[in-house]
Amino acid sequence: MKPDKSDHRHGTLKKSPVRFASVEFNKIDPDATLPAKFDRLLKTIELKRIAGGKMVALKMHMGKGLGYTTIHPLFVRMLIRHIKEAGGEVFITDVGPSHRGDGFGGLTSRDRGYSEDVLGAPIYPVSGVFDKYYYSKEVDFKTLKEIQIAGHIHDAEAMIDLSHFKGHGVSSYGGALKNIAMGCVTAKTRRDMHSLHSGGSGIVWDRDLCDHCNKCVEECRYKANFFNDENEYEVTLHNCTYCQHCIEICPNSALSLESRNYL
Repeated sequence: MKPDKSDHRHGTLKKSPVRFASVEFNKIDPDATLPAKFDRLLKTIELKRIAGGKMVALKMHMGKGLGYTTIHPLFVRMLIRHIKEAGGEVFITDVGPSHRGDGFGGLTSRDRGYSEDVLGAPIYPVSGVFDKYYYSKEVDFKTLKEIQIAGHIHDAEAMIDLSHFKGHGVSSYGGALKNIAMGCVTAKTRRDMHSLHSGGSGIVWDRDLCDHCNKCVEECRYKANFFNDENEYEVTLHNCTYCQHCIEICPNSALSLESRNYL
């Protein structure tokens, strides 16, 4: 819920109302289904105040590849219909191609049932097809010095976050906060945020001690580490679980875990 000006002046915020629609049902009836409950829930939200007369960014994470545990297109279409009935215009947005070069979000969304003809709204990568449409903001937080805010998010007059929750390695659950924090910036900023761990990955490599025996790479069951073309040790953040097996197996103690810049 958007705070009143009086709340803002006094440095306080109102708690957002939480609405819940249960998947449980006690009768075999279309009115008891989750989509029917979602439709009734949407009618209780002040969408006219939020979206009326505005261009709304509907921020989602639509998965990639064969992923199918994202939000079903039926629920997305229902929300879009309610936004339009409230007087808003809407586009769907997700991150574009990742720094690893694989297709992501809006660029491959049709493969998983997300398309304009199905949902009733266009789909745009948050920072453009080439990930170059952004607004830069200087910050000073540990190793993070710049945030590249996705252009379509910056330009939108309102944003609605439609998130599913998902398990996140050696952490907890990712949901609305991650969908905004990681999903509304460029790939470079996502890398920079992940790299707040010291040494870029938290695992520090000592070139002088390393004899390139490759035991660390062979030991990693997640295929998270490798030696690049310059024979430098690298760690892929999205694969690494910080199990430290690579550190333990190294006969020369060339790897260590440093926590200086951990959050």
